Amino acid sequence: EVEYCVPEHISGSNYTRETDSHGERYLSSLILNDTFSQMTVNVGGKKGGPNTIWNDLTATYNYVTNPGNTVEVQAIAGGEWMNTFVYIDFDNNGFTTADKVYTNYTGNHSTIATQFNLTIPETIPYGTYRARYIVDWENTDPCFWGQTGNPRTQYGECVVDFLITLKSDDLDVARTITVASVNDAYGTVAITNPATEE
Repeated sequence: EVEYCVPEHISGSNYTRETDSHGERYLSSLILNDTFSQMTVNVGGKKGGPNTIWNDLTATYNYVTNPGNTVEVQAIAGGEWMNTFVYIDFDNNGFTTADKVYTNYTGNHSTIATQFNLTIPETIPYGTYRARYIVDWENTDPCFWGQTGNPRTQYGECVVDFLITLKSDDLDVARTITVASVNDAYGTVAITNPATEE
């Protein structure tokens, strides 16, 4: 099982708290939407805070889509001079900078990206992958937040992890089904092709 890095404040940053109360910068929720699926990830941030910086929501949110789909991402958020970064661990070996699939980083005068599109490559195998959404100031490392040497103690960072599952609509793709019972009295399981009912 992959052990994912828990985001930490970067060395040299003056900010070491678990919450942030910056007056204007916050992330309330993320809305993911494509032709077939929609999901709202409730982060809970609000203007003025206090807001939790590190949010592991993988036990609650799993967005289901298909390889090749374009997913619209909408952030209910506020704050200038911040950057948005999205990482998806498609190779299942932990987050690295190579897993970045989106950023609006063009320097420290950016604004939190409130709407953008992500296209899932068609070559990605079916399965479940971990995604990390980061709002931060010029930091491009998925395992840290904050800015070295910044004298501020609160400036609105937020890190959110959730899952993305890529499914297949092809009935010829092999699947594994697990029946959680050893009691024969519960009967049998039959698998049929809905097209032929066989």
